[in-house]
Amino acid sequence: MNNLDFFKALDYENGLEVVTKIFDRFPLQYAATIGLDEKPQVRPIEFKFEKDGMLYFDLAKCYRSYAELSKTPYLQICVCDDETNTYLRVSGKAVFCEDEEIIEMCFANSPLLTKQFGDDKKMIIAYFLTDVEAELASFTEGIPARKYILENSKDAPVGITIKKNTELRDRLLKLLEAREAEGNTATEMHTENVDKDTTCSVDKNTTESVNNVLFTQKLYDGALFLAAEKAKELWPRMDIRPIERAAIYETYDEREKFTNLAKKLLGNVVFDKPEDFTYYLNKETLMTLYKEKSNI
Repeated sequence: MNNLDFFKALDYENGLEVVTKIFDRFPLQYAATIGLDEKPQVRPIEFKFEKDGMLYFDLAKCYRSYAELSKTPYLQICVCDDETNTYLRVSGKAVFCEDEEIIEMCFANSPLLTKQFGDDKKMIIAYFLTDVEAELASFTEGIPARKYILENSKDAPVGITIKKNTELRDRLLKLLEAREAEGNTATEMHTENVDKDTTCSVDKNTTESVNNVLFTQKLYDGALFLAAEKAKELWPRMDIRPIERAAIYETYDEREKFTNLAKKLLGNVVFDKPEDFTYYLNKETLMTLYKEKSNI
């Protein structure tokens, strides 16, 4: 199979499979780290295997890259196919692992490692990546551009943090009150344009536009719920009922779905200034993050 056929055969809905198959096909990757002098360093590395959703690599404890990753555990890996002008970039946080079984698997998956170090496995330390983001791009027709977030059980908890600051509380309260005053405008638009007017045909563009408005509104409400519930932990007497009254969800499950989506998009955002709410808790920012992280 040539490289073009290889790329066209990939299941692009499965980000983990896309990454591992590309790494396996192109065994020489290049990784960028932050040097001890805080300048970028690039060197070849070798992907070993995937286990339980985690991408494993290794290095020798005597290598400078070990010192670099020990100090600043972030790296970005790039692999490129010059036949199709396609490249994959994968970034994440390196977490070291000295599990003997994992080290054995690294040697089993790399004749080069065995050739270099023989049976001296104590010289080697493995690492896997957490908080992984991947980007595939190509200049060849038929190979789609994709972005993925590859979650695994070792990822840092995703959520938001609100510092205990009364200015933050007051700004959030104003947002909740403004949302309640706005009312269910998106639901009303949906009802007016689609549900009630059954005698008229609604063109596809109009329906998609209405659906986009609904989705954006539900995502925004999810972000407000997320922030309100977090604030309630800090200020138990805080009234978060405005968002409960205004939200346009039809079921509790739908509310949880969009709250969790907002949590994933915002990542580990820390609100420590009132203007942080203005930036992150608005529809434009949320949809920008959604488009960046959802392959749309």
